[in-house]
Amino acid sequence: MARRTLAALALAAATLVATAPARALEIHADDERPLRGAPVRLVVTEGVAPAAGARVEVVYRPNSSTTRREELPPADAAGTVFWTPLYAGPVALHARPAGAPQDARPAARLTVAVRFGSFPPSGLLIMAVAGFLLLGGAAFGMTMLLTSPRGVPTEEPPST
Repeated sequence: MARRTLAALALAAATLVATAPARALEIHADDERPLRGAPVRLVVTEGVAPAAGARVEVVYRPNSSTTRREELPPADAAGTVFWTPLYAGPVALHARPAGAPQDARPAARLTVAVRFGSFPPSGLLIMAVAGFLLLGGAAFGMTMLLTSPRGVPTEEPPST
């Protein structure tokens, strides 16, 4: 009798879990490693339905002293927001449902890594200067080490 009750209870719980709609807000990006300056489509959903009017906040370099924030326009009827990353680096996307206060905790979060669109020429210049200093300093040090001061013989005296 107890087994039948437990089996019926488990079946009822499984049915409730399977049929209950998930109402959590979720945010998805078409590309989780977008390029700086290239538009990205963000989709905000509430369960399986689009979250029309949801607000998305972009936080560039979260948890750092150089954090920048950007508020995107509300999601359209399909829950879609288009975003063009301004800066390369880690970016946190925070979504809030429509009508939520600005200071409310985000209901959904997504972290993406924004990449540079092309090779930065300043990086090549920095690497060239660093290599010159490193190898030039090593060559100068070896030259100073292996040359002798004037008047001091560089050969050992003959042994007797």
